[in-house]
Amino acid sequence: MTVWQLFNETPFSVGYNACMDHRTGGARWDMAVKGTFDISEDGMLQISNKQVAVFSSSEFYDREDNSSIKYHSDLEAQSKDRIDILVNAHAYAPEGKAVTELDVGVTVGTWTKQLKIIGNRYWDKSMGVMFKTMPTKFEKKPIIYEKAFGGTADSKNGPVVFPENPVGTGYALKRSCRVGQTLPNVEYPKHSDKNGKSQNNRVAGLGPICSHWQPRSTLAGTFDDTWRETRCPLLPVDFDPLYYQCAPLDQQLPQILGGEPVRLKNLTPGTGSLEFHLPDIDLSFYTKIGKEVESHRSSLHAIIIEPDYPRVQMIWHTSVNCINREHEVEHTYIESNIKSL
Repeated sequence: MTVWQLFNETPFSVGYNACMDHRTGGARWDMAVKGTFDISEDGMLQISNKQVAVFSSSEFYDREDNSSIKYHSDLEAQSKDRIDILVNAHAYAPEGKAVTELDVGVTVGTWTKQLKIIGNRYWDKSMGVMFKTMPTKFEKKPIIYEKAFGGTADSKNGPVVFPENPVGTGYALKRSCRVGQTLPNVEYPKHSDKNGKSQNNRVAGLGPICSHWQPRSTLAGTFDDTWRETRCPLLPVDFDPLYYQCAPLDQQLPQILGGEPVRLKNLTPGTGSLEFHLPDIDLSFYTKIGKEVESHRSSLHAIIIEPDYPRVQMIWHTSVNCINREHEVEHTYIESNIKSL
């Protein structure tokens, strides 16, 4: 039996996984390359001396059953149709001067997203009228789903979980249950969507979505008796590959060419402004299977921006299908061509 070897000629972290392709049932080698780049105050990038490891499983902020994800698994998906833009960040009041609310934003190329960060508030009642208390001032707030709309509401039949964000706050089934309940700190800007629906009760955030939260969970397909009798352990016939996208829908980009400008608003201390350009990098893979050498490319799966360091991570992915040849996979060489930083 051949022992597969990996020769990493890049300055980046590499991870791999031998698994079954759950669409075809064939054997597959998955490889992920994660590049970590430090961002200087003037917006210049350099390859970090401390490369973040490739995660084979997701890392949570707290307990897995009661927390949002900080880092999603880098080896879950064979391929992605879109590129996930993820941001792990705090909101910072400019120059450290406390505020009651603050607009934050992320721009990558022509794409942009804005959120509103609000101080601590709760529902109160006076003279029979429900109202929101005035927000307290803050200098720094974490942008996590625990601070966004969602959570668990009480009912006569027991707790009812908000399926799009079970760990959030502000969810209630009745107005009478709201008194004393905390309100979200992280919201979309106050306006209605194209259907006239208020966005105040939308889950707002910048980080990865758990796979068992909606709408991701609905994309996994139908695991019923028919699936158990005719498909198991393969994926259901109605499985949607968009299930693998872990970023919010409005943070999934169709393409990143490399070199795109990035602008962050109120996500760093001081002036609250940070600008840089994404690296432009090509990766090449050469895998020997038996007597043949297969050349293959990678696709960019995710970009993780972390202003608190500050740094940016880029995760590329590639796969080698080796149906009936899994024991012949000898080695893989990985090379990088860094065009610009």
